Amino acid sequence: MGVGLKRPVDDAFTYVAEIDGSFAGYCYVAAPSRESDVGPEVAELVAMYVEPEHWRKGAGEALMRAAMERLSGLPYTEVVLWTFKNNARAIAFYERQGWRPDGSEKIHPRTGEPAVRYIRPVTMGPE
Repeated sequence: MGVGLKRPVDDAFTYVAEIDGSFAGYCYVAAPSRESDVGPEVAELVAMYVEPEHWRKGAGEALMRAAMERLSGLPYTEVVLWTFKNNARAIAFYERQGWRPDGSEKIHPRTGEPAVRYIRPVTMGPE
């Protein structure tokens, strides 16, 4: 079995969060989005993962803030993400961060589970 490594393309990037010097989570952003039905000004939060023992310690918020700050310096106005329809914890987190469902749904190809797409502006004004 060989190991494959890929380099990010275009404006894509990854951030890793640490708490007390240990891995806490990561996020990966594809920019522009891999979605064919959105324009070139839309990026995609492909992955957001925080180790369960680090939930509610600020790692997810720090990753989201860093991703949005980086995107704000690039030519993207909105960001999309897919999450499992039944993942209430993730949905609550995303909605606290200003994400809203855009009405798109699909079946995740590897799990067969329903997924929903969320969208938010890169920069958000005061609420």
